Amino acid sequence: MISKNWDYMVSYIYREFYLFGYKKHSLPRTLRCLFAKTKLHRSWLSGSMGVYCENGQRRGVKSRDWYTRRK
Repeated sequence: MISKNWDYMVSYIYREFYLFGYKKHSLPRTLRCLFAKTKLHRSWLSGSMGVYCENGQRRGVKSRDWYTRRK
């Protein structure tokens, strides 16, 4: 039971970092250096770059068939 709640909390934190990056919020350089090469940094960077998963495949902004402007 504890493991299930822990996994949910961790995935929630990663999702929040992804959305933080997707909203184009930047992190200060000191925080980026602190989080470098971690899953938190990868989540933020993926959101910032517009990477998403579709049918189990990672896709980016360039792999879409349609175009829309981001903020």
